[in-house]
Amino acid sequence: MSRKLLVLSCALAAVAFSCTVSAQSAKAPTPFENADYDGDGKISHEEYRNRAAFLFHDYDHNEDGVLTADELPEYRNAKGIVVATGNLTITDYMASISHSFDMGDANKDGFLQPAEWGVAPSLNK
Repeated sequence: MSRKLLVLSCALAAVAFSCTVSAQSAKAPTPFENADYDGDGKISHEEYRNRAAFLFHDYDHNEDGVLTADELPEYRNAKGIVVATGNLTITDYMASISHSFDMGDANKDGFLQPAEWGVAPSLNK
């Protein structure tokens, strides 16, 4: 996977996962809770991947399996500079998600604990 593609994929993940959840009730689910489908207090690789796929399709307005610049939210790097985006296929995005999960899984137990959630690009939408 090219470095540019990895950066673009991680940028999308970081943006998608750092969006705030709108409060629909007194206690809206947290982003961690949104990804923890079975409610066991940890995120499996499958849960992480499924949440990422959901978010990809949520952004893919024309449902063609490719996110284009007009479908992606603006992403700013740590210096506040807007990062240019290109096209991102679902295949490339999902490959980057596995890498992101592995980066976050510090103890290599196959799950993201709440403390590990902030290390991987999180699914905060």
